[in-house]
Amino acid sequence: MGTRIQLIEAFGAFLLLTILALTSAWDCYEYTDDAVRESSVTHSTWEFQHLFDLDDDQTTQIKQINYEFYDKVSDAYAGDIFDEPALEAEIDAIMDNRQERIMKVLNAYQRRKWEMLSLGNRQ
Repeated sequence: MGTRIQLIEAFGAFLLLTILALTSAWDCYEYTDDAVRESSVTHSTWEFQHLFDLDDDQTTQIKQINYEFYDKVSDAYAGDIFDEPALEAEIDAIMDNRQERIMKVLNAYQRRKWEMLSLGNRQ
């Protein structure tokens, strides 16, 4: 029974130190809109790069498309659109435009793979 209490006390100390370390680190990290934008675009581009085996030129083009997509969606949400159906329609149009642009970058094999993945997501 003594060992169990020691483990609980040790875990409590560990938890407290972890919380202190995380809150201290959080205060030092500047979480800006640019950092969020860069992280989002980098992550989505990485997914495309690995899922579709993009070459360097395709990766650069997709990354630019993702930056523009992110900015347009952010602007749509930041705008004075309080009409939810209008906002949804604008976001759908932005997404359709992004997909059209991405399709122009992908080769035939990659487009087929995109279509197969898109069909799987609809089910």
